[in-house]
Amino acid sequence: MLSRAAVLAGDLPEALGLARWHLNSAAETGRPVEESVARSWLATLNYFTGDLRAAMGQAKAATAAARHGDSDRIVAGASLMEAVLSGEQGNLRASKGLLAEAVRLHPAVSDDYSFVAGLAVARSILALAAGHPGEVSDPDPGRFNVYPPILCAHSLYAGLAGLALGAPERAVRQAGYLRTFGPESPPLQATALRLDGLAAAAVGKEGAAGMLLSAARLFDTLGIKHLAAQAWLEWAEVASLSGGDDVRPALHNSLAFFDEQGMSRWADRSRRLARRLGMRPPRRRPVGSPLTGREQEVARLVSEGLPNGEIAARLFLSERTVETHMRNIYANLGVSTRLEIARWIQAKAAAPPGS
Repeated sequence: MLSRAAVLAGDLPEALGLARWHLNSAAETGRPVEESVARSWLATLNYFTGDLRAAMGQAKAATAAARHGDSDRIVAGASLMEAVLSGEQGNLRASKGLLAEAVRLHPAVSDDYSFVAGLAVARSILALAAGHPGEVSDPDPGRFNVYPPILCAHSLYAGLAGLALGAPERAVRQAGYLRTFGPESPPLQATALRLDGLAAAAVGKEGAAGMLLSAARLFDTLGIKHLAAQAWLEWAEVASLSGGDDVRPALHNSLAFFDEQGMSRWADRSRRLARRLGMRPPRRRPVGSPLTGREQEVARLVSEGLPNGEIAARLFLSERTVETHMRNIYANLGVSTRLEIARWIQAKAAAPPGS
């Protein structure tokens, strides 16, 4: 698929444009299975670009379309994407349930290596989130050409697992696989640089902070926001030990991103570093709240009757950013009108504290 080639080349806007075109074409045919496959890929790209909320919306829509198409195999694939996203957002129970459902619906996994690879990635995320890095397997470098984006993600998690187990050479080995497979692929090179930087830091090797800084900047340039935020945090952790760099702005931005996207494990890690550095990080979003703090601010102003332009001016945001918040609010509240948002705000205000 051209969209996948664009990902490897580091052209995410092109990849997203192609994926949306594919989705529109699939929807026009009225074939739910094709629509589900297209939505699953768009969810993957949303995930790559750091919009986990949009990714989850597409993944759920992909599952619904697959069920309508009565294809257990496609339902399994869509459920797998939901499992990955749930794991990234710290919802381990949901992730485990979705994984079990995927395997139940697609028992002949050995016949579908892309599914095998996706299953390994989902299990890796779940194992790392649960603190069980020993359960993370290594990818088969001989199969990278089968489904490169998924297998490369598997390499990243295998390397992170090796670091957690005190085996930095495993991270170096995975970085080598990435460099060999994609010598001209910026996303793969950034991931390899990140793993090499973390391995160097683990053994006290000079230059580790510089490698992590280069990786973070490259991820930023590519628009791979969630990996950029992770690399910036890792750079802050390493650089703060020497005291030569002011890591606080990068740490603040990473924490804000993790909170915005519901990546609780990474947000907690950011808060620990912030407190060690004497910073006062913002409080976590209450468990069970469907909206982030910023989304609640936008929703309150919507309830006061303000249009997007006035909301942007009030909160010192661009109107485009407000539009993004509005899409998230509609999706997370399950509503479609500004009036329904206002009613949610009113109901929230009338509810007893803590409810």
